[in-house]
Amino acid sequence: MILHLVALLSHLMIDRPIIVVGHDLGMLPASRFALYQPKRIHALILLSIAYNPPGLFNIDQTIDAIKQAAGYDALGYWKFLGSDPDAAYLIEKNANGFLDLLFPPVNDAPTLWRKIFSPVGKLKE
Repeated sequence: MILHLVALLSHLMIDRPIIVVGHDLGMLPASRFALYQPKRIHALILLSIAYNPPGLFNIDQTIDAIKQAAGYDALGYWKFLGSDPDAAYLIEKNANGFLDLLFPPVNDAPTLWRKIFSPVGKLKE
């Protein structure tokens, strides 16, 4: 992912250090970019979650721990988005439906996310 950002900066002919902002899950690629491309960084702004150093990450343990803490399968979608090789293709093919799930009417969001978006395997359906 970091090489994609480097390629984008090169394509845009941006060769000066930049300000990188990462919010929520965007904090991870932002911090990795700063870690692996320090000469390209003027400033790094991280919002929402703490720095997470590179290392082993057990997605199943994390999903299970959050499920126990929250009382429902709150992060099951990570399995699809983070490790399913078909995720990008399926999301692109069904972009409108995916966006409807991401941004449902405010009153419907908790129910849709708990039942359709969040449980392991449901988002792929």
